[in-house]
Amino acid sequence: MEEYNGNIFKELIDDKKSSILSLKARRPMDFENKNILFQYHMRTMLNKENQIFDWKGLPDTIPKRVLELQLIVHGYTIFIEFKGKLYALYGALGGRFDYNYMPTKAIISNPYLNLDRHEFEINKNCVVMPNDTMYLGLIPVNRYYATQLIENDQSLNCVLINARLTDLLEARDEDSKKSLEDLVQARKDGKLSVAYDKNFFTDDGNINAMPIGDRSSNTIVQLIEHKQYIKGSFYNEIGIQSNYNMKRETITSNENILNVDSLLPLVDDMKEKRQVALDKLKEIFGELANGISFDFSSSWKKLRDEITIKENIEEEKEDNKNSNQLEKEKNDENKETE
Repeated sequence: MEEYNGNIFKELIDDKKSSILSLKARRPMDFENKNILFQYHMRTMLNKENQIFDWKGLPDTIPKRVLELQLIVHGYTIFIEFKGKLYALYGALGGRFDYNYMPTKAIISNPYLNLDRHEFEINKNCVVMPNDTMYLGLIPVNRYYATQLIENDQSLNCVLINARLTDLLEARDEDSKKSLEDLVQARKDGKLSVAYDKNFFTDDGNINAMPIGDRSSNTIVQLIEHKQYIKGSFYNEIGIQSNYNMKRETITSNENILNVDSLLPLVDDMKEKRQVALDKLKEIFGELANGISFDFSSSWKKLRDEITIKENIEEEKEDNKNSNQLEKEKNDENKETE
């Protein structure tokens, strides 16, 4: 697969360049083009990840979509005050390292604001908000799973096409080969077609054919299960509970919640880094940032609510158990006294 050399963030926010916003709906997906499949999976993943957090009180200069895309795609964003307004921009981090070997300056170029490699001092007149501890963003995660999904898509597509042609025909010369290639292409396009050449026939009048075998149905099931596994792993990685059932049977409620703990670390880290930066933002910029807040949204909030309810139930059970134990011990003491 060729390396993608474009700027995915610029394409996502620029209507004129973005292929997703100018999508030609009449053109089918080209499953032989890995770059097209890669961009499809990357964009659909970003669509979902953009809904992890719900922001409130953001100024008009900081759209929630752009803020989250900068964090997810670049790994961090830089808040600055410019002409009395708050902005979240992308730039380079550098300057002399502090005692923790962290950058002390942010260098920003923004043609619209007439900023040309303008330097800001971190935690003095700008605040850096990282997406996660390692400033990675979610692009490495997306790339990892998107690459696997591409291979699955192409394998499944090949199996589905091959299911239309159950035998391999033998070609004895170039003309026969061309006729068979036209037949295979017609099957690939989903069309009924006939290929005829006298060289297809043996001396006894039969066609030279080699059965492929009836294995496509099992392969299709295996590939569907594989895709379910990849997608389930991806959703779990970004904090969505999506159990892939490889048992091919009903799972119990206990099995359904087995992986809840593994869903939390990454998105909890993302929330912690946003909250620390937001606190610093309010400290430095005061009224410009005081009204800003955020929390989990959509499926991520639902999961946290379910965990909270479950923990409250468990605490209540434990309290009742302790209360009953104390009551029992008190009754035993009274009996001994009597």
